[in-house]
Amino acid sequence: MRTAPPRSKRGLFVRLGILSLVFGALLVVWLRDEAPSDDSDLVPPSPESIPDSDNALSALIAAEALVVTPPGWVHLADRDPGALIVDETIASAMAANRSYFSAVDAALARPRCRVAPVRSIGDGMDHIEPLRICADWNSDRVRWRLHRGEIAEAVEVWDRWAGALSDLASEPAALIDSLFQRARFLDLMDEARLLAESPGIESSHLARLQARLAGFPDPFDVFPTLLRREYILMSQSLTEGIEELGLDTLMYKPNATRRKYAEQVRRQVRAFEERDLSLLDTQYEPPSTIRTLLGGNYTGESLLSILASVNTGMYRSTQRHVETWILHRVALAIRRFEVDHGRWPETIDGLVPTALEPGVLERLDLPIILDRDARWVGFDRPADLEPTAAPGIGVGSSSDEL
Repeated sequence: MRTAPPRSKRGLFVRLGILSLVFGALLVVWLRDEAPSDDSDLVPPSPESIPDSDNALSALIAAEALVVTPPGWVHLADRDPGALIVDETIASAMAANRSYFSAVDAALARPRCRVAPVRSIGDGMDHIEPLRICADWNSDRVRWRLHRGEIAEAVEVWDRWAGALSDLASEPAALIDSLFQRARFLDLMDEARLLAESPGIESSHLARLQARLAGFPDPFDVFPTLLRREYILMSQSLTEGIEELGLDTLMYKPNATRRKYAEQVRRQVRAFEERDLSLLDTQYEPPSTIRTLLGGNYTGESLLSILASVNTGMYRSTQRHVETWILHRVALAIRRFEVDHGRWPETIDGLVPTALEPGVLERLDLPIILDRDARWVGFDRPADLEPTAAPGIGVGSSSDEL
């Protein structure tokens, strides 16, 4: 007959059972994720549907196959400003690319130019290289026609490409796309000033340059949608990325991670919408290692330390970009005033409203300095500023380096 275990052993088993239940309950609580939070406010608006026949992008990509690049070719914008332009060499390159230029002009004649938003991290950005090539060769065409005194034709080439870039910039596919467009916009502003400084420029040409620059989308208006797209793209890929990288999924709470990530994105969206850098002063502070381990979301907190970091540099870069944009619009207005009146304006305010639309100057936090003797406009007048010969216009950089 089997005897019952001693009472001391029975008590030990009971205590072990209780401890196991308690440990199991604590483990469940420790690893349990929170309920999904509502992030519907971070869903970006649906992109505009454009028929392919109306979209210049596909035609610009296809046109790349027609480009003829001469051996050792250096685009005119990249050459030393004082270097001698060898007409025969450039004329030969332009002639060799007539088919490409015709294809580009036909593409840019379409009413729209848009790129589809990136749907997953693995999506390529195959459109960037054809657009870069198009921008470089269009710049060559502008400078070549300007060199030949064909100002109206140069303005026409500039305006067609600027219109396409403006449409692209209103709805970037992703952050890298926006940065590419911003760099190309800076090139366009330099070319607009180059055109404006031409002795044969007319007031109607300058008005066209001004209208195109004024029509570019404000990056502060575009960035909130871009941030929302980046949030949806990254948050949907979090778990997939963890599995691909072989990270620990046991200590990962996707709902809690996504909620904290959303909170930081909301702050960034609000900062751009309200144009208030102070809203980004609060950085995401990850908990200590012990608290992270006790919280059961070690992997999630590791991701948040990267994803939820507030990049004030992007805000400041956008702010400097807007300053440079407005400075170039003011420079064009000054040149138009000079063409119309034979002199520079006495003050910047004197440009409004005949040469510069109202409200532009109010968007700046810094006053614009106008030096009529040096033919210079900017925010911080250099101590060693030298006069610029007419019809040149010196444009100072924004408050900081771009």
